[in-house]
Parts: sequence; C-alpha cells; structure tokens
Amino acid sequence: MDFKIIILLCLAFAATLASPLIEELTKTKDGANSTMACPAYGIDCYHNDVEEGHNTNTWEECAIQCRDHHGCLFWTWKIPELTLEPRKCYLKYACDDERRDSYAISGPYDCFHY
Repeated sequence: MDFKIIILLCLAFAATLASPLIEELTKTKDGANSTMACPAYGIDCYHNDVEEGHNTNTWEECAIQCRDHHGCLFWTWKIPELTLEPRKCYLKYACDDERRDSYAISGPYDCFHY
C-alpha cells in the first residue's frame, strides 16, 4: 500500500474518533435554545452555577456578565428588596430547574437591553 494512502486512512480514522470531542469543545452559546422569557420575573434558575458574578444594580448588568462569560448560558439576579444577598448575580451553565422566587429575575445569556 502506498504511504500516502496509509496516512490518509489514519487521518480519516482519527477524525472519526475525535469528532464527538471536537463537537463538545467547539459548542457555542448558540446551543442554549431557550424558550425562557426575557427576562423571566419571579424565576430562579436553581443550581447549575458556573460561578457567582459580581453584584450588580440591575438584571441587565448581570445578563451582560453572563454574555461575556464563556461557560454561561443563563443567569439569575436577586432583586434589591431581598434582605439576604441583594443584587447577587449567579452565572449558570443550564436552567433545567426553574423555581418560583419573587426575589429573582432570570434569563438566557442573550437577554439584555441597552
């Protein structure tokens, strides 16, 4: 067998093995596909924290933190009227457990207004 054919076969085989890994590594925020309202008042995206964002004065500022964070697809912001940890911004990798919380506003990473 020709050396070039062997190399091409090896590369083709390696590509089939690497395909799922490459797909996962190159996944973008476009995969979020959320039907959540923008924003969702009274909803807390429970669990699934990527990290705590910086405290912000508005839910829009929290959403922008999420937009700018590679691993963030959703966010939850605690309103100023909350006694414990008001204005807290939580960055989320998913929102598969939506819970009613009158002190929370949540949304997908692309939900913000200028």
